[in-house]
Amino acid sequence: MTFLARRWRTIFMIAIAAVLLLLLIAAAFPWGVLKGVVADRLAQRFGRPVVIEQMTRVDRFGFRPTIAVAGVRIPQPGWAGSGDFVRLGRAEVTFPLWPLLGGSFRPRNLRVDRLALALVRTKDGRTNWSRPGKPESGGASTDLKGLTISNSTIAYRDAKRNRSVSLNFSSDASHGVRAAGSGVVRGAPVRISFTGAPVDRPQPGPWPFVARLDGARLAMVARGSTDRPLDTNAMTLDVTARAADLRLIDAVIEAGLFGTQPVTLAAHVRHDAPDWTITALKGTIGRSDIAGHLTVRKRDGRTKLDGAIAAQRFDFADLSSDEGRARGAALERRIGPRIVPDTRISLATIKTTDGVLAFRIAHVFSGSGDSSIIGVRGTATLDHQRLTVAPLVVALPSG
Repeated sequence: MTFLARRWRTIFMIAIAAVLLLLLIAAAFPWGVLKGVVADRLAQRFGRPVVIEQMTRVDRFGFRPTIAVAGVRIPQPGWAGSGDFVRLGRAEVTFPLWPLLGGSFRPRNLRVDRLALALVRTKDGRTNWSRPGKPESGGASTDLKGLTISNSTIAYRDAKRNRSVSLNFSSDASHGVRAAGSGVVRGAPVRISFTGAPVDRPQPGPWPFVARLDGARLAMVARGSTDRPLDTNAMTLDVTARAADLRLIDAVIEAGLFGTQPVTLAAHVRHDAPDWTITALKGTIGRSDIAGHLTVRKRDGRTKLDGAIAAQRFDFADLSSDEGRARGAALERRIGPRIVPDTRISLATIKTTDGVLAFRIAHVFSGSGDSSIIGVRGTATLDHQRLTVAPLVVALPSG
């Protein structure tokens, strides 16, 4: 064997030995030594100090390590009030090593005990869970193969939508994901429950769930499935809703809707983040019926609506809340009846919603007497709080 051949063989053997050594170090790495690094990264993520009392490796050797953390605390930012944003008694997480070496943390099994989350959103939309200086994002995607949660709670205060929630939640292989509690939506008390299939199911596929809000002035039921467990970025559901005012439903779905008479609705919904597609929409507003479809897209901080609505019988007064009706009645007493119904829809609070909505009303009626018009069809366009209706066709009783 020549000198050059022996040299290359030596280099090759050294390289193999180095790779094996690195693999051994990775397989036996004591992850607890990174407790300070993890706390610093979380502090940068949330913009405030993070405490981790203990972090240890549970298993001894392997390329799917299990890490345990205990005594985690993240305080609230000063603007959100006192107390903690996150308190965690103990958690264990199992994850594959190779994606982490590429910069991607993909937990496969998570066990959590004594987790308390206190979520806050202000009137201007600021949230305590978002990265400082970054826009709020929605949805959640996960590759979890197992999830166990016990003795855990969520408290949520939202000044922007005037709603609050307090929940106890849990998860295990036998009973799946469960949550129950109570809340208030625009002053309306509701009871809240959520049930989902176990996360660690043997077969992949849609993950079914049922979510409920139940109250005297607001009730909603969503039955559906996510494409993967807990992946709210991609889900299909059937929704039914009953509310004393459309604004109560809007406080939940955040579509920029206005006050009306009591509402019942049903629809088939598909969510592919950040877009929503609503089909088979039908229901009633007051004594009026509606049916149609709607697509909701969120772009550059604005909500874009595109759809069509049809009604066989419609009373324009149903598009006003009781307060709006009272104002309209006072105006009619002052100036007399109008040929066009005096229904006022305030656009003052619809600040970030634009859209195009085609509408067709076969028969217009009025609870206060004969209507001055028979039917209406047209297209309404809303652009930065400016509403335009064109074309507009109005059928009159005569003339």
